Amino acid sequence: MLRARALAFPKDAVTLAWLERVITHIRDDQSLSAPPEVVARAARLLRPLAPPRAPSLRERVSAALRFDSRLQPAFGVRSGFASTRQLLFNAGMHDIDLRIAPSGGSWTISGQVLGPEGPGSVALELAGTRWEAKLNDLAEFELPPIAAGTYTLSLELEDAEIVIDRLHIEG
Repeated sequence: MLRARALAFPKDAVTLAWLERVITHIRDDQSLSAPPEVVARAARLLRPLAPPRAPSLRERVSAALRFDSRLQPAFGVRSGFASTRQLLFNAGMHDIDLRIAPSGGSWTISGQVLGPEGPGSVALELAGTRWEAKLNDLAEFELPPIAAGTYTLSLELEDAEIVIDRLHIEG
């Protein structure tokens, strides 16, 4: 088939002649294979110096406050605050929308993680006491009612641990 094509197309005849020379050279080659230790050394030289980073390694990120409804009241409102406080934090590829609402004499924290999806949990800590909740399918959470104070909120996600230090909840 290749010979027939080479007769029809002179340019292909040049390529066919070259291939035949290469095949003949390979058949006539009497070289010995490289010794196993040389092959092993060459393989070691081509191996990457550092192993690739395992995908299970997680990054610890501190979240930065981007919006606080207490600092920026709603447009057209002269004074006073809404009963629910909204905070928006940014941490790498994730945004965290927090809502702090009064609940009797205590406070309820709820929120949603925006960004790459996946399972996760949230924990709120104060002086050795810890409250936890799992993220639902929409990456939302709600923690049980808590007293006023300054807390640390941490989110455990598949690819990152996000920490919000000094989350001040006041009456």
